[in-house]
Formats: sequence, C-alpha cells, structure tokens
Amino acid sequence: MLFLFCGMVTWMAVSDGISHATGTVASHGQLIKKLRFPAIVLPAHTVCSATLNQLIRLAVLCLAALVVGPGLSWTLVLLPLLLLCQMEFTVGLAMVLATANTYYRDTTHWVNALLLLWMFITPVFYPAANYPQRFAFLLQFNPLAHIVGAYREVILNHVLPHPHTLIIIVVMSALS
Repeated sequence: MLFLFCGMVTWMAVSDGISHATGTVASHGQLIKKLRFPAIVLPAHTVCSATLNQLIRLAVLCLAALVVGPGLSWTLVLLPLLLLCQMEFTVGLAMVLATANTYYRDTTHWVNALLLLWMFITPVFYPAANYPQRFAFLLQFNPLAHIVGAYREVILNHVLPHPHTLIIIVVMSALS
C-alpha cells in the first residue's frame, strides 16, 4: 500500500503540474499582452501549486509510514533536494509545453494522452525490477522513473539512492 502511495504522490505532482500548466499561457494571454507580465510565472505558479499539494500528500505518507510502515529515518534529509529537482524538471517541461500550446492549441490534448502513456512506462504501480528485461534500457531514459525510485528509497527503504540515480535526476532537472 505504501509502495503504491509513494509512487502516486510523485506521479500526481508531476502530472498535475504539467497538464495544468500546458494551457496557462494561452488561457491568460490577456495578462501577457496588456501588462509587462513575465510569462514564466504562469506555468511556474501551477507547478508550485502541484508541489504544495505533494507536500501535503508527503506528510500523509510519512505519517502512514510511521503508523503502519517501517517508520522514518535520517534519509528524509534528501527530500528537499528531490523536491527541488522534481519541481525544476516539471517547470522546465511545463514551460516548453505551454509555449507549444500557444502555437498548436491541440497540445493540451496530446499532453494528457502522453501523460497517461508515461504513467504506465514509469514504475508507479509496480517495482522497477518487474519491468520487462528487453525494455529495461527505457528506464534509464525516463527521468520520472529515477525520481519515483529515489522517493521510495528515501522514504520507504531508508537508504540513499544510488549516486548514478542522483546524477541523472540533477542533470535532467538542469537540462529541462
């Protein structure tokens, strides 16, 4: 139960941030046209809102880990770094998609369909070890698989994520 909830907390923050931020620039065009308003604020605000919701869900997850799970450990000190990298990754992706949506209005529909596909490619509902062996290389190119795995390592398994995983998370966040 905690395994699934931990994956869903992370996935829902990224998914909500991306799906809602995609249409923000196009739907608030009057702000950008009439005022000197930085367009980056619109997708970033939406992602920050999704991250705030994630913080509430993480508090519930940590409480559940204390009550019915393995408890908590010192590895939780890595949570702010994971949250920051995840938020940076999501804002970067949301800005690209919000820009694309101003030119191609169907981007929102495509994003929602691709997010559904991305959810099933990312090990949210199942452990990464159960991923088909012939497609295991796809996990290395899926930044969300690394982020979800890092949250599970820190919160549920009480170990630090592998340095390779942390490097991938930081690099993908910086690139986005």
